[in-house]
Amino acid sequence: MEGLYIKVEQHGQVTERYKWVRPTFLTAVLDSGSHWADRPIVPNGLANPAVMYGGV
Repeated sequence: MEGLYIKVEQHGQVTERYKWVRPTFLTAVLDSGSHWADRPIVPNGLANPAVMYGGV
């Protein structure tokens, strides 16, 4: 788990957002040298894509 995200709503509208990230997660992100969104997408090597996406 990377942290905790809390969203506060009033009358169906989001009024506040809070995010607490555990220190070791933040350290790992900083040590990696880049944000995950700036890295290439790596296919999931744990499962057969045909099974994951209903191709079988």
